Amino acid sequence: MLVGHAAYDPDQYEEAREKFMETGRRLVPRLMGIVAVCLTLAACNTGTTPSANTSPGSAKQFTVVMIGFTQQEAFWHSVQKGAEQAGNDFGVTVKYSAPTVGSDAAMIALLDSAIATKPDGIALEYRGKDMEAITKTALGAGIKVVLYNNNRFEQSASSAATTDPAITTLAYVGQDEHHSGEVLATALLKYLPSGGGRVLIVNPNPPSLVLGLRLEAAKALLVAHGYSPDVLLATQDVTQNLALTGAYLQAHPDTKGILSLSVPGTSPAAQYVDQNKLNVPVCGFDLDPVGFALMKGGGSLKCILDQQPYLQGYLPIMNLALALKSGFSPVSVNTGSLIIDNTNMAQVEKLINAGLD
Repeated sequence: MLVGHAAYDPDQYEEAREKFMETGRRLVPRLMGIVAVCLTLAACNTGTTPSANTSPGSAKQFTVVMIGFTQQEAFWHSVQKGAEQAGNDFGVTVKYSAPTVGSDAAMIALLDSAIATKPDGIALEYRGKDMEAITKTALGAGIKVVLYNNNRFEQSASSAATTDPAITTLAYVGQDEHHSGEVLATALLKYLPSGGGRVLIVNPNPPSLVLGLRLEAAKALLVAHGYSPDVLLATQDVTQNLALTGAYLQAHPDTKGILSLSVPGTSPAAQYVDQNKLNVPVCGFDLDPVGFALMKGGGSLKCILDQQPYLQGYLPIMNLALALKSGFSPVSVNTGSLIIDNTNMAQVEKLINAGLD
């Protein structure tokens, strides 16, 4: 067990997750009911007919903006669907946009353009210190801001830490990246042979602070259980990663398991292991169609950690809508870290088919 961290009990985690989801299923209708009551009272006071777009004391149509990281990944499509559904449910106009190719600079440019349109709220992914100025600009313009997917306030190799409480105290909807590293490493343990040994950790984006947090936690937990983690510096290209992973496994045939820190490393690792009929279990971060198909096929890919992107889109818009319409204070929610394996694969597949994961 890691010093300063509680031991992870899968049964307790699943029980807690079910309680959280049940609370959410009860809470959202109640919150929507509260909004409806407020709208009805406002309509009685003004003599107007209540509608989904009527807020307490005014008929203002609220507009909220959400900026995604890229248009190229299924993860972000789920985020967008969640945001748009929340807009429909809570009666606010949602304007979602994302760069064609993800980058901090491209996101900042979109945020700058969005602020110029004077929206009522913005949901943004705070990826580091370079997002500080644009976030302050939004707050200074009186725009309500909620963070999602990333709240990277830590110092990194390329930038200083974010310490301004105006930003660090903003509500955040997303995954606790350090904790998620512990969760996935713990999930991998049950597939590893006892007695320790070499475990490969594939890092497809070495400069990423997020993947660094996952890596730090996963390594520490594996070491604490007697395993020796090696880190493979990979790329965002799955073809290159297939070759890199294959070369590593050829050079280290004693590898007992593989943990991938993000999508571009997971499927190539599992494909190489399956094609070469190796007895090496693979676990990885974040759900994608290729990875899910490999896991469903019953091969080496045993589990995937899902941070539930649909909720990362839905809940920030809900936060902003309730704050704007009824004065609620936005709340932080940890949307991860759901382990998908053969015990819940069928249920998750229903969400995938509905475009919700």
